[in-house]
Amino acid sequence: MAYCTSVDLIKRRRLVTGIAQKTTTELPDDDILTECISRADTDIDRVLEEVFDVPFLIVPTLIKFISIDLSIAYIYEYQSDKIPALIEQWRNNALRLLEDLYLGKITIAGVSRLSTSRVYTNLDSDDLVFNNDLWDTYN
Repeated sequence: MAYCTSVDLIKRRRLVTGIAQKTTTELPDDDILTECISRADTDIDRVLEEVFDVPFLIVPTLIKFISIDLSIAYIYEYQSDKIPALIEQWRNNALRLLEDLYLGKITIAGVSRLSTSRVYTNLDSDDLVFNNDLWDTYN
């Protein structure tokens, strides 16, 4: 489940242009919007995966806003070589919020941090010191 929708992006982008009647034809097609949202959500999960159980099943408001701002920055990257200063500021603020969440400087209401960091390994059950054969001797 995406953390934001294309409708969220359209609403937020209207704030940038100041044009309330902005049409969706001026935005990338749905595939590009979906790709930009997916990229933003992947970045969020990648940063927060050690401290929160991601992906979030119920999207916290803060995560939704971070996803919107990152997605819009990616849309501008897609459409142009130059990102407007306001969009760059939104992206930097979103990244700063992610860093603060990761470091525990801020919290998400109703969402608990993981009690321990996740450990990733490339070992399989045959490589374990306590493999199934040894473990079965204690049962």
